[in-house]
Amino acid sequence: MFIIFFSLLFLDYVRGEVVWAVNCGGPKHIDSHGVEYKADFLDMGTASDYGRSFAINRVPSADHIIYQTERYHNEDFSYPIPITSDGEYILTLKFSEVWFTERYQKTQFDNPKINAIVVTKGSIEDVPQLPPLEEVETFDQQVLHPHKLPDSDDEEEEDLESVQQRPSRTPRAKDPYASVDYSYLILPIIVSVGAFLPILFCLCKL
Repeated sequence: MFIIFFSLLFLDYVRGEVVWAVNCGGPKHIDSHGVEYKADFLDMGTASDYGRSFAINRVPSADHIIYQTERYHNEDFSYPIPITSDGEYILTLKFSEVWFTERYQKTQFDNPKINAIVVTKGSIEDVPQLPPLEEVETFDQQVLHPHKLPDSDDEEEEDLESVQQRPSRTPRAKDPYASVDYSYLILPIIVSVGAFLPILFCLCKL
């Protein structure tokens, strides 16, 4: 029993101490590694859960919420991170793309955005890593797939092309002015012309 208890303490130690984490744009959450994320408290920018309609296939299903919500802004924004002591810290910024569906659509002009932030006291080896892209083999029509690496083979490229994707960046709501009937604007003109013609005829008779 003592050996097991000591092993658990040792594993927790080498994993590093998470001193602060926030689920940007979303609720509080405890992930599969036991990291406790605060609910987003920031009032700058916009909190979005648009990504909830997608699955993130590089993380366990319990951790999808971390990458499905985000905060973005038209300008810069920042989170206050409390650090109470000196030491070596690792700042982990988590990102996912739930809007653009093709390469090179997200340019340097896109809004600043982020999905989650984690601050760990320790070294980079203490931070859990995402699985390599080549290990992600399952695909679904409603799953948002990570972008492929440039050296991926033709067979994988064909698989990705066969996946049904959302259209490129388009308005989420139908344009309310696209189908407006403007015929009601012509009616007053017709009435005015019809009333003016008899008057003009009478004036010409005088």
